[in-house]
Amino acid sequence: MKIGELLVQNRVLSQEQVDRAVAEQVASGEPFGSVCERLFGVHPKVVEGAWAQQYASLVADVAARLDEIDLDAEQTITRRQAWQFRCAPLRYEDDQLIVATCVPALPRALRFATTHIAAPVFFVLVSPEELANHLSKRFPMIGMDEEIIRRGFDSSIEAA
Repeated sequence: MKIGELLVQNRVLSQEQVDRAVAEQVASGEPFGSVCERLFGVHPKVVEGAWAQQYASLVADVAARLDEIDLDAEQTITRRQAWQFRCAPLRYEDDQLIVATCVPALPRALRFATTHIAAPVFFVLVSPEELANHLSKRFPMIGMDEEIIRRGFDSSIEAA
């Protein structure tokens, strides 16, 4: 499903607004989300949320295979980064780094990956519980658990 369709489905924009944004995108070459932000005042977090929904639907049937671990892949980030950005590098496949995260953390994990990981990244989605269990085993940190994943980004991690 396209981001514009998701924004209509979520009652953020009308179909007419999406059509106008698409026309502007074609004319300007600007990303669709940026056009929606500029023309209609759509908050960037709303666009980001629609993108996360879109990505989640695309990879819904991809198995994370949390038991297939490559130590070189894991060493691309620190324990603090794993918990802060709610992502777990698993292995390399076809020159891509396979990284597990959960839907609520997907936008932040993507921003982190594009600015801090040199390899192309492919995200696979797991439940917050599965992610917390995996991070607890592979990237242990005192006080970090499923509750941290579920409640959002803890300020103590942010400051670290």
